[in-house]
Amino acid sequence: MDDSQPLHAQLKEALTNAIMRGEYKPGDKLPSQRHLCEQYGMSHMTVRRAINELVNDGVIYSIPGKGLFVKTVEYATLYGLHEHISRLGMTASTHVLDAKLIHASTIMAEMLHVPVGTTLVYLHRLRYADGDPLAITTAYLPHHLCPDLLEKPGATESLLHTLRTEYGLHLAGSRTTISAELADA
Repeated sequence: MDDSQPLHAQLKEALTNAIMRGEYKPGDKLPSQRHLCEQYGMSHMTVRRAINELVNDGVIYSIPGKGLFVKTVEYATLYGLHEHISRLGMTASTHVLDAKLIHASTIMAEMLHVPVGTTLVYLHRLRYADGDPLAITTAYLPHHLCPDLLEKPGATESLLHTLRTEYGLHLAGSRTTISAELADA
């Protein structure tokens, strides 16, 4: 846990990471608030705040008298560009412009909820639909979640598919920034 963060944020991050690693799967019951207080040496108020934030973020839910449970995320609605192009009956292809390991800047660390300096996989790709350039995409992924991604043949073609099938990772959300420019003739 990052000691520079408030205690509730540290606990929220620890629980989120445990869920992402599969220690707690959808539908699993989380430890009680009392157990979390003892395990992390935090006050009831601090634990409650972290739990409330996780509930508000849609990561967990509470059943009164039963406990806290990991929420099931509907992954079927989250498709990558490759899948969208294929669903439209077109052929998707990708040209990797740059792929390397970088270290998380302050902004990237904040966006990805990782410490500054964390090793990230950086992918900068030109995406095609039926051979026509469609988009340039950039992805940043924590390296520890997909340590050999850059060595896997074809892994950068359909990134979400590779993350699901090779690493058991499912996209819980994404941040998209779109800009448009006139193409040169």
